Amino acid sequence: MTTVAYRDGVIASDSQVTSGDVIVGRTAKCGCKNGVLYGFAGCLAFAQAFQAWIERGMEGDPPTMKKDDSRAEAILVHDGHILSFDDDGWDKLEMDYYAIGSGRQIAIGAMAVGASAVEAVKAAIKHDVYSGGEVHSFSAIKGGKE
Repeated sequence: MTTVAYRDGVIASDSQVTSGDVIVGRTAKCGCKNGVLYGFAGCLAFAQAFQAWIERGMEGDPPTMKKDDSRAEAILVHDGHILSFDDDGWDKLEMDYYAIGSGRQIAIGAMAVGASAVEAVKAAIKHDVYSGGEVHSFSAIKGGKE
């Protein structure tokens, strides 16, 4: 799966892509478009459809995040509001930090003791077998890639 973490205006993710228990490549899993931070985890096809929806200006309903046994989840951060999206729909979260993906528990634990989003993803990469590769990060404050 992956790890995506958000804290203090920064979203970060790992870049490893897996298929089952096999590492098959690397890709960006977070970004910033018009001040909206986003990240995704899970089935890459759904995640790419979600990214395309954001790139088009988030018009209409977001794409589905589940089909058969495949699923994905995403996070959006805009104007200080954290929105989590999965196959059950949207949740607005009143939190200072948040993480999704297979390494979310590790990342949330790291942020609970003061880690940044980037540090939290690095912690997840160290301990979660489905997170790996380079860390990508974006800042809404800086308006793009860190």
